[in-house]
Amino acid sequence: MRAFLVIVLPLALLGIAGSAEAGGLDRLGTAGAQELRIPVGAAAIAMSGASTALGNGIANLYYNPASLAATDNAEAMVAYSSYIADTKVNYGVVSTKLGSAGNVAFSLKVLNIGDIIVTTEDAPEGTGEILNPTYSVFGLSYGRRMTDRVMLGFTASYINEKIAQTSATGLAMDFGVQYDPGWRGLRFGFAMKNVGPNMRFSGPDFEQRFILPGDDPSAQPHVVRLEPTDFELPSFMQIGVSYETCSASTSP
Repeated sequence: MRAFLVIVLPLALLGIAGSAEAGGLDRLGTAGAQELRIPVGAAAIAMSGASTALGNGIANLYYNPASLAATDNAEAMVAYSSYIADTKVNYGVVSTKLGSAGNVAFSLKVLNIGDIIVTTEDAPEGTGEILNPTYSVFGLSYGRRMTDRVMLGFTASYINEKIAQTSATGLAMDFGVQYDPGWRGLRFGFAMKNVGPNMRFSGPDFEQRFILPGDDPSAQPHVVRLEPTDFELPSFMQIGVSYETCSASTSP
């Protein structure tokens, strides 16, 4: 029976992956909130998709919330990395155990783009104003070991993006499962990431004031508000497989 599960389960997962197009090919390059997809943790990044299947506690929480169920004690993790064009990624997470009810964790990811000099047509060298866009993701995760072989986890994320007086907020959900068939260290992981409603920017920067030809110069200018377009979250599905090997040595 165990050998049957080891063979059938990965084939079933691959079948799901083949029929799913999380994010949609027609949405490539149009989805927003890309800070949700920036990976964290040097060890997990080095193992690529295998992190989805590893139950290493909060170290793999970003890749699969089911990993949280493997935590037996309170844990904390802080990560910092430099990203593209001198942007900085700060990530932190703390978790605690709720007894037999499972584990809960709070996480925070901040993408700091750095200083941007504001330029206009009249001031191509800069107006003297400097912007510091910041994208933040606050996460609340829950994980529980359903059986000695299966772990489940969920993460609810609050997204906040702010540039000058323009901002956008949104909600995203992650769902993850990990399965350990108990066969030679083989593990399987499945995660559905960043599922949620569309986001939209808003703020005073979308308002423009102007005077129409023929208007009284002393009259108040007309106020026109631009309507921004909604953008979708970068949802995707990931399947990972890991296999542990060990070697033994003897000494005389």
